[in-house]
Amino acid sequence: MTTTNSIASILERHNFTDLLARLTTLDDNQRQLMIGVLGEFSSGKSTLINAMLGKKLLPALVKPTTARITEIYPIKGQEKQEFYLRDSSGNLRPVSALDFDDALLTTGSDVAIVKTAPNELMHDGYCIVDTPGLASLEDTHTDITFGYLPFIDGAIVCQDINKGGMTASLKSFLEKPEVRPFIGRIAFFLTLSDSKPPSAIADIRKHYCTELAEFLVRIGVEVEVLDERVLAVSSKAILDGQASTENIAKIIQDTFVNPRQQIVADRITVEQRRIAGEAISRLHMMRDNLILDRAKYAERRSEINDELQRLEMDKKRVKRILDEMHPALKEIVSSQLIPLKLLLPKQSTSEMSATFTAVSADLQIQVSALIKKRLGGDGEIQVQVNESQLQAALSKLDGFIDMGKTVGTAALAMALAAHGVPPQVLGTLPEAEPDLLEATDVADGVMVASVVNMSKGSRLGDVIRQVNPIEWAGNFASRHFKEKEISQEINRLIAAVTNSIQDQLSEYTAMQIFDPAEKALMSAKIQLDGLISEEKQEDTTLATKRVEVANDILTLSIS
Repeated sequence: MTTTNSIASILERHNFTDLLARLTTLDDNQRQLMIGVLGEFSSGKSTLINAMLGKKLLPALVKPTTARITEIYPIKGQEKQEFYLRDSSGNLRPVSALDFDDALLTTGSDVAIVKTAPNELMHDGYCIVDTPGLASLEDTHTDITFGYLPFIDGAIVCQDINKGGMTASLKSFLEKPEVRPFIGRIAFFLTLSDSKPPSAIADIRKHYCTELAEFLVRIGVEVEVLDERVLAVSSKAILDGQASTENIAKIIQDTFVNPRQQIVADRITVEQRRIAGEAISRLHMMRDNLILDRAKYAERRSEINDELQRLEMDKKRVKRILDEMHPALKEIVSSQLIPLKLLLPKQSTSEMSATFTAVSADLQIQVSALIKKRLGGDGEIQVQVNESQLQAALSKLDGFIDMGKTVGTAALAMALAAHGVPPQVLGTLPEAEPDLLEATDVADGVMVASVVNMSKGSRLGDVIRQVNPIEWAGNFASRHFKEKEISQEINRLIAAVTNSIQDQLSEYTAMQIFDPAEKALMSAKIQLDGLISEEKQEDTTLATKRVEVANDILTLSIS
């Protein structure tokens, strides 16, 4: 059998503090034992209690009167009777004798309380409980009585002697599981015996004892000296001073007072089992709830996986946009720089610088608009058009003016020498580095020389000779060279500017989009791993807890 300490350990482990508090008070030997006075309505219960008190305290009528539980406490040292009503929270409220009588005649949840002095029939340490009739005209009265049975340690069962043998309600009462624990501590009183002659009383009592014995055997209950537990009484005669209370005192002494120690032990056992039963109910509910909420984890896993998928899709989307933006960027740059092929050859150095500044600003506006449109955002995403790159190109183009003239003149000289021009003429031409000359440059010079040769002896030739043909040919070749080099440099510049912007975009997306996305992906994967680990750990913990609870249920079940 489970010990009180074992039960206490289980209650403490599961934090059942209310049950633990009840368990720790069970060993109080000073506790009040509850003796219920039971019977059908108008069976003389209240009159018997009045006889035991020695005064008419409780109302006694021919119709059902007691409408609520009444507890009478004989207390050593109590000089006068006091009346209270106790609510469901255990609070006592003092009431007058008149209010007390009114309460007994009305149905209510409050329990009526009487504190009185003890006597030979009312012993200190025992509470006499008056209950509504077992076959009351009001079902609620019967419910109140039966609901009180688990708290009763013994009982006095009253039956009107005029009904002869055992009534159907008495048999039904004795068969109840709640009665079985104290059925060996019941005194049976045949009341209203003053209405029968002594010989009839003896016959009725004998028949009652026989029938009672046979009934108890039939329901499997054995009661020793049953004959001594049945008493015919006249409460009216006792109250009128015409009958002795000696027999009542003896049966109370034998049934309740002498076996007090055993009754207390039995009560402790009953209460211990009741507490264990309540704990078992709670533990069953607890075990049923110790189930892993897999839906919760599934939902969180789904959320994390959705986030992972979204991040991966965002990365792919941005990469795709960047790849798709390259032609658009090149188109923007080209639209700004290609017109310079025709414009720059006609401009001075200062005009070219102003043109590049304007182009840089326009590029910035158009590229930023494109980025905002393709990548979204709040418009703060910007790239810098490398103006120094444009200025370097400007300086290079500016040099093409003199370089073109030098290269063109040198190429012309080489061509004229090949056609027999006197050395004294060639000596006046500026020197040019041979490695600066290309086949196309020489071809240009040859073309100019051919024009000069074909003009000899003509009016055009005379004009050419008068205006210094070498300088004229050099200027012609210079312009042609400058236009060609500007076109090539613009093409190189378009590629360079486009690649520069693309590089800036790649760097921006790496820092502002891909790096945070990778961190978010890593964080999500860590969360997913942690979630899986947490789920496994919780599942293991719950399984262990279920085993512990099952063992505790088993332990309490054998108490």
